[in-house]
Amino acid sequence: MNEVVYCGLKLSTECSYFYVYEGSTASIVHDKSKSLLTIIYPKDSTSTSISNLLSIELIEADRKLEPMNRPEPIRKVIVSINGLEFIKTNYESHVFRIILVNDHESRVAQEYDHTTIVLNSSDKSDKNFIKYLFSNLKFLKLVNKKFDFSNYEVFNFPRITIYNKSLTLTSDNSYVHKLRNNYDKYLIRSIDYEDKFFEELGNILNNYGLELTRRNREKTLKNTSYVSYSIPQTPVKYLHPRSWDVHDSVLAHRVPVEFQLRTPDMILFFDFKNRYNNVDLLTNFTEFLTRDRYGEEWRAAVKWGYLTEDFDQNYSTDDNSNFSHQCSFRCELYFYEVYDNRFNYIEEIITELCHVGLYEENYDTIQGETTYYTGLNE
Repeated sequence: MNEVVYCGLKLSTECSYFYVYEGSTASIVHDKSKSLLTIIYPKDSTSTSISNLLSIELIEADRKLEPMNRPEPIRKVIVSINGLEFIKTNYESHVFRIILVNDHESRVAQEYDHTTIVLNSSDKSDKNFIKYLFSNLKFLKLVNKKFDFSNYEVFNFPRITIYNKSLTLTSDNSYVHKLRNNYDKYLIRSIDYEDKFFEELGNILNNYGLELTRRNREKTLKNTSYVSYSIPQTPVKYLHPRSWDVHDSVLAHRVPVEFQLRTPDMILFFDFKNRYNNVDLLTNFTEFLTRDRYGEEWRAAVKWGYLTEDFDQNYSTDDNSNFSHQCSFRCELYFYEVYDNRFNYIEEIITELCHVGLYEENYDTIQGETTYYTGLNE
């Protein structure tokens, strides 16, 4: 049986084509010789009235029926998201979104023209919940109902518009959104660059034998030789914006980072300084890539400063009262912070949740058993 949802009516037939148009009376005809399903409806009919008259399954109530220009094939439109396949059931275009959040319960807003999944990041690891979520969508049906969700991971798909052609899409974007923060409307932020910078810098120093830590660290050091860092100021613009600038949503920023090397090992101390000054260690790390919330990469630059050359034969003590040699150096990070004006999709998602009564003004993290109410087919 072929199935298609047209103007809120679920049509099931062995025919390959269907045709819905306005007439004097309501009727439904399965013409196997032409492989054509024909539905005729009176003027100003709705999906509810025709469902009652012709005993057709109702999916969306009170939708006004629109006539078709000609018979159309019943297409099997499949959308694959990271290997998970769905069949689009409705004839018209459908917008599908999956958004990860941490300030709202998991919810699904389903209407005839869109399906929006808001998934709390704490629910990602609950595979039974993920299976329940994707198995009960109204307008997107699983192709394989026995799909193994044990190794399936959910990522962001901010907007997928499904027309009459099948799609195969992939994403590794795990950015966690906030629905309530009007101040977090950025495509990419300074903190994203800083996190990536310290991640890569930590790997470089770890391979050399040094530990990277914050100046006011909250954890115990594992190594007596370490580099501590601090950020003495917030990002500042190094290119002044102009009122006629086309790219006024792109902010060119610079932020300084100060470092201090501490080690009781004099050989390591001198070798570090030699390699730093000879552009063999750290100073050869001059750029890195950071992903924005859509998974696109942005390039940032690193400008390194001079090492302090002071030296004392006597050991000095660090913040932990350990004796060590010390030197200081700094760098500057150059990057672009960007406002997210692509779809304004966060506002759209909030509007969709509000429209179906699923948006929660206040959210408190609830510990305990997962509640499977989401706005699905309850």
